[in-house]
Parts: sequence; C-alpha cells; structure tokens
Amino acid sequence: KREEEKIWRDLEEVRRQAATIEEGRTRTMEKKLADRAIQQERDLALRQNRAKAIATKTAALEQKKRTEFLQMREKQLAGQEQRRVSQDIMRQKKMQAAQSRLQNSERAVAVQRSQLEARLKANQEKAERLERMRE
Repeated sequence: KREEEKIWRDLEEVRRQAATIEEGRTRTMEKKLADRAIQQERDLALRQNRAKAIATKTAALEQKKRTEFLQMREKQLAGQEQRRVSQDIMRQKKMQAAQSRLQNSERAVAVQRSQLEARLKANQEKAERLERMRE
C-alpha cells in the first residue's frame, strides 16, 4: 500500500511537472505571438510613417513647382509690361518728333509765304510806281 501511495505521489508530481512544463510552453507561445503582433504593429507604423513622409515630400515639391511657375509667370508678365511701356514711350517720342518737324515745316512755309507776299507787294508797288511814272 505504501508503494502504491508513493507511486500515486510520484504520478502526481509528474503530473504537476508536466502541467508546469505545459504552462511554460503555453506562456512561451503566447509571448512569441505577442512579440510577433508587436513587431507587425511596428512594421505597419513604420510603413505608414514612410508613406506619410513620401506624401508630404511630394506635396511640398508640387507646391514648390507651383510657386516657381507662378513666379516665372509673374516675371514674364512684368517683362511684357515693361516692353509695352517702353514701346509706348518710344511711340510717343516719335510722335512728338514728327509733330515738332511738322510745326517747323509749317513755320518755314509761313516764313516763305510772308517773304513771297512781301516780294509780291514790293513788285506790285514797284509796278504801280512805274505805271504812275509813265502817266
């Protein structure tokens, strides 16, 4: 009977040890699963952060390109406006020069006309004197 009790105690001890071993295996498996889940979460967060960084960088580059394009367009428009203003100024100067030449020509014509009229008058007076002298 004692031996039977000893066998039962040994059997109980073996069962406890087997349960402890099984519990350790279960905890090890749970830890591996938890570690794997944590690593997957980290990997996912890393991929999301990379995607977000790429999207931010792309958006910044696009904004920079838009800004550069707008600045270039503004420069072009300013250059066109400057050329237009310069052309207007040149056109006005040419018109003023033409106007000045026209006025000078008109003055010259007026002077020539008055000289011609003076000669005609002098010739007329001379002809009248000659006519009177003949009478």
